[in-house]
Amino acid sequence: MAKLILRKHPAVQAVHYLFLLPFGIALRPLITNFRTLDFIIYSLGCALVLFLIIYGNRRPLLISDNHGLHLYLHHGREAEFHPFNHIANYALMSRSRISITPKNGLPIILFLDKNDLTKLTYALEIESIRTDKE
Repeated sequence: MAKLILRKHPAVQAVHYLFLLPFGIALRPLITNFRTLDFIIYSLGCALVLFLIIYGNRRPLLISDNHGLHLYLHHGREAEFHPFNHIANYALMSRSRISITPKNGLPIILFLDKNDLTKLTYALEIESIRTDKE
């Protein structure tokens, strides 16, 4: 099986930019009472949030290889690894949502692009993981 790299859904990536909204609200008082120190703090905060948004949107959500699924669900560097032989089933919840159920854990719900979801279900079918009809 070829290596499959999937990213977050574009709508989820766009919602991350809402974290810049407080900086837009804080811009008016900054312009009214301009001080250099306040402007430096504002610029550093805006740059930090923008860096975190871009970094979070560029990271993969899921990498599939011959052995299993590597899920990057948290902002740590380590991925959750789920071998294919420990995945019980999967269920399509909508056109862009899938629930993957490991044999020894809680279901993992992923929100993906429609084309990426098709690629993932095809990869799971190749590994003979059955679907759970809801």
